[in-house]
Amino acid sequence: MTTLFEQTGIKSLELQNRAIRSATWEGAGDLRGYVTDRVLEIYEDLAAGGIGLIVSGFQYVLPNGVAISHQIGNYRDSQMPGLGRLAEAVHSRGSRIMAQLVHTGSKAKPELFPEPGDI
Repeated sequence: MTTLFEQTGIKSLELQNRAIRSATWEGAGDLRGYVTDRVLEIYEDLAAGGIGLIVSGFQYVLPNGVAISHQIGNYRDSQMPGLGRLAEAVHSRGSRIMAQLVHTGSKAKPELFPEPGDI
């Protein structure tokens, strides 16, 4: 069991331990895909719990790639400050974060597209 809590790394990414939180959907982004205070709170709590690496909930990479309400987007410059705050919240607790990037393809929901005509 001590191996789980030993410092380790993946290539040049140093991790405080081998505990990895797999990607799950947190459902806390806003309706346009931006990081909210609730997202920051969720991830900061995970990091404070001692997780070495957190894989984020799936982040859609184009406005027409959203499949679930309150999913976080990662495709527009204006989303970067929130994503940066997310990384900082995790890093400030000694953990690391990795984004799960997706386009949901045929599972995308046009009624959730943040911009009219994003087909």
